[in-house]
Amino acid sequence: GKAPIVVEKGAAYDEHFDRAQFDTTLENAGWRITNGRLEKGPAVLRFSGEYQSGEQLHFKLDSNVFALSSLEHVRKYESGLDAQMQIHLDGAAQVTGDRLEPTGASGRVEFREVRRNNIRYGSAIVNATTENNVLHATLSGEVDKVPLHGTAEARFVEGMPVKGDLHFDRLSMATLEALAGAPVASVVDGSIEGGVRFEGPLRQPGRLQATIEIDQLQIASRAQRETPAKASTPDLALKNSGPIVIEAADGMARVRSFQLEGN
Repeated sequence: GKAPIVVEKGAAYDEHFDRAQFDTTLENAGWRITNGRLEKGPAVLRFSGEYQSGEQLHFKLDSNVFALSSLEHVRKYESGLDAQMQIHLDGAAQVTGDRLEPTGASGRVEFREVRRNNIRYGSAIVNATTENNVLHATLSGEVDKVPLHGTAEARFVEGMPVKGDLHFDRLSMATLEALAGAPVASVVDGSIEGGVRFEGPLRQPGRLQATIEIDQLQIASRAQRETPAKASTPDLALKNSGPIVIEAADGMARVRSFQLEGN
């Protein structure tokens, strides 16, 4: 049969909501949900799905633009984090007891005007597709107007192994100071360009391994030389003479290559 369901002031996965409503249809050994609408303040998530016993759960999610900080999980993780978020996602999962094991996803998630403690970081868009049990994701965006892009692949098997890379163009020291949350050396100016490669089990983030490769590093003091002939040159100027490579794993970082030259 078919029946409309309405829930006022409820909670799901430790996330409270104001109202949820949907139509559910039970037929044979399965069910179908249509016209789903979940409301939490100004945030609205429309959803639908279907499931047959012994088969996968298929679902579809579409949201309006809402504040990331409205989610309780985000406030617990980082109280000062916020963004304008929007979700358009088709997914599939295997039902195992009271657990859902993801088996596929395709769609788009947007994070516009990402801020932390009212400091603007940038924006990011993640696009995802699934083929042959492998999730392919691409990321494009910007950090303080500097282009940012990356790719990742995750396999829907035990541990959900993932590998990917992230590349950033020239970031200023001022931007890095803002990302760190506090000035690290106000007397120093410069820039950095490079990327990060990562690999490991997504379900065990502590076991992820990363390699940071810095292609260009420039450091200069804000103070200028007092010698008249070189009055416009910085008192200290350094740059890398080769790629800087840093490997991180098990909570430790190892510098594999680091060479600077300058005055």
